[in-house]
Parts: sequence; structure tokens; C-alpha cells
Amino acid sequence: MEETDLQTVCFRSLKANKISCQQFWTLNAKQGGKKSVLSQIYCNNLCFKISQGTGQLIKHCYDTWQIKRYILGSGGSAFVDGGYGAMIGLGLYQLKDQNQLKTINYHNIVDVLENTIYNNDQYQKGLKDLEFILPCDVQNPMVGPNGAAFIFGPQKGAQQGDLEKLDQNMISTIEFYLRSRFGNNYSQEYLQTIADTPGTGAAGGLVACLLANFSDVKVISGMDYISQLINLEQQIQDSSVIFSGEGSFDSQTLEGKVVCKIHELCKKHSKPLVIVCGINKLNQQEQESIQRENENMSIFDLVTNFGIDRSMKDTANCLSELVEGKIIDHIKKYIV
Repeated sequence: MEETDLQTVCFRSLKANKISCQQFWTLNAKQGGKKSVLSQIYCNNLCFKISQGTGQLIKHCYDTWQIKRYILGSGGSAFVDGGYGAMIGLGLYQLKDQNQLKTINYHNIVDVLENTIYNNDQYQKGLKDLEFILPCDVQNPMVGPNGAAFIFGPQKGAQQGDLEKLDQNMISTIEFYLRSRFGNNYSQEYLQTIADTPGTGAAGGLVACLLANFSDVKVISGMDYISQLINLEQQIQDSSVIFSGEGSFDSQTLEGKVVCKIHELCKKHSKPLVIVCGINKLNQQEQESIQRENENMSIFDLVTNFGIDRSMKDTANCLSELVEGKIIDHIKKYIV
């Protein structure tokens, strides 16, 4: 294996994968440090979706290039497993019966944890030196009514009746990590700190998982991080009209997500902001409140104009029609 000077790996987002990864696009320093990308295999039942692929990618990069610094974009996931799958994929934990991995059901995670072994040798040999930087766009805590299960579970396909169980399982999983790492006398204050840290509900609780298992973990604003990389504020200052968007525009959208940051910068520099979304879930009072903050902000959604069925099945054409019709007419007044 040719030596490289690659020191940092950045994963754009975290996807769910129940099955072991089948292929990698490997890192190549000569080609600009190309990201490793996992081939995705999806399933529809949230309780069977785990983050194993993310852990496999980290393990692959560590074993092959001894990379110790990882930037994990903490969002865009499709699991709520408290990072359990990732820790199995990384090798920090392992099942007594490896065949059980094929049938893991996070709804019954307590039974699975009883058959899970902490691999302290792997931790001491090098995993303890891993550094994680977690750009995160949400402020949601690990558990509770505003946590990973109750807020993001329904977006990922969880049934209403599953949410309380998923929330309880999140606590059980994080407690299991702390017992494994520190013994039964782990600090309850540390558990509470993890539970209360903004952003620990991101990526299905993977952020909380990494805080529980590793010492060098930093949770940072994802949008601030990207804004600095691309000099976003200057680009907004230099623009006549700014477009942003969201699949579902709701109360969560303006709590640290991309649209929130763009909205703040547009307001700061008195720039018109056009938001295009799949569905606008703000009630009238919420929408009026936001538009009072920036009177030059407008929201256009597909469902109101085309209905949910056509918006889902014919999205590209719906978007084209919306732009060529209402949006172009709307922005003419801003174009000099």
C-alpha cells in the first residue's frame, strides 16, 4: 500500500444500512482526497435500520490509512439507533453471535445489548485516539419530546406507537456505552450532560453515542462550518436575490438548519430571500412572525400549488412550472 499524508476524512452525510457494505470508493490522496462512499441498501422499517455502514467506513479508513480525524456531517440519516450499528461496524463492540446482526431489531435493543461485548483491546490499541468533529444543523437533545425519536422518528418512517419505545431504547443504549467504558459507577452527571447537550439527537443519536464512547468529540454548528468554507456571507452580500429550500418547511427549519442561517444573513444585509419547499407546514401565525423579521422573505411550496400526489410523482415538472410562473414574476422587482 502506497503511503499517503492524508490525515482527515470528511463524510458528507450518514445513511442507514442494515447490511454490511459491499463496495467503497476509496480515498485517494493523489485525486484530492476523495471521500469514501458507501453503497446504500435501504429498508422501510425504521426499527431494522442501523448505522453500521458509517462505522465500517471509519474502520476502513483507520485500518487502511491510520486516519484519526473524522468530520461527520451529522444529519441526513435514516436511523434512530443511538449509534449502535456504527459502533458494531467500527469494531468497538461486537455481538456474541454474529448471525444476530442480520436480524437486529432496535425495538428490542435491550435484548441485543445483553449479547453485546465491549472490545476494550481495540479501544486501547488506537480507537481511543480518534477525533470526531460533528457539524450539526439541529439543536435537538438526545431524548425527550424534542429528541431524536419523537422529532425525527416520524420523518424516517417510525410509527407513532414506536416513538416512546425508541426514546427509552436511546437512554438504554447510551447507558450501556457508559457502563462499558467506565464500569457500573459511571457518573450520572455525565449521562445528563450528554442528554442535555444540544445536537445529541442528530443523526439518530449518533452524536450522543460518540460523546459517550470517545474523549475527543466536538459538536459544532454545521451551517457555520460550511459558511466559513464557502464565504457564504460575502456571496449573499454580492447577490440580488437568494434562493434556499427545504423538503418540509416547518418549525424545525429555522432552528439551526441551512435555511435558518441563510435567513439570518439575508435579514442582516436586507436581501430578498425566496424559499422553495415541498410542503409548507407553518401555520399562519408562525409564517407571519417569520416574515415580520424579514419582509423580503417569500415561501413557495409545491403541495399548495399542485397537490401532494403530483408533487411527489412529478416533482421536477412541478418545480419548473412554479419557477416559470409565480417565482419569476415575484423576483422581477428585485432584478435591476
